[in-house]
Amino acid sequence: MVTTRAQISKGAVWVGGSIGYNQTKQDPGIYNGKPYKTTTLTINPSIGTAVKDNLVVGIELLYNQIKTENDGNSVKSKTNAYGGGVFVRKYFPVITRLYIFGDANAAYAATKNDRTLSTGTNPIVVTAKGGITSVGITPGIAFAVSKKFMLETSLNNLFSVAYTSTKTTGPTDYYKSKSSQFAAGVFADGKAQFNIGVRFLLGNKG
Repeated sequence: MVTTRAQISKGAVWVGGSIGYNQTKQDPGIYNGKPYKTTTLTINPSIGTAVKDNLVVGIELLYNQIKTENDGNSVKSKTNAYGGGVFVRKYFPVITRLYIFGDANAAYAATKNDRTLSTGTNPIVVTAKGGITSVGITPGIAFAVSKKFMLETSLNNLFSVAYTSTKTTGPTDYYKSKSSQFAAGVFADGKAQFNIGVRFLLGNKG
């Protein structure tokens, strides 16, 4: 039976964050005979306020890091992204203390990728700088441990629309380029992953 207990009451301050971690391995194919490993870390601190019962509007920060080892013809690759955005989140009570939620967000992140090319004793570092502008939808589940503390899990940016621009530089003109890309769909910006998070509800009367 759907219940209205443990509401997030209008006027409550919603603060906390989430973290996501993922590691994958892929067969080398025609490359150097070794599988390569990709590790992704995402951290999202955020703060908002309940403008209506169970409806939160706020801002968030983003840090994302992707490391790849033995990636094709390269020794290693590292990407860092820093940014922030705004979000609207709606909670739907399912049973006592348990919610499902939908989160719509718009964000921008500046990115930097350093790729070390495998060229014997004199490796070449190629740097790509750019930015990602995105709009995404994140579904999730939350459990109210108390009226002022929640635990949650979510699938970050399950669906998104993203525009990416990149400028690449290197030691010679051969490595220099500019590019842009528009993508829409499931996992369109490449950031989707399971996250876990905590939320504190200050002044909540639910």
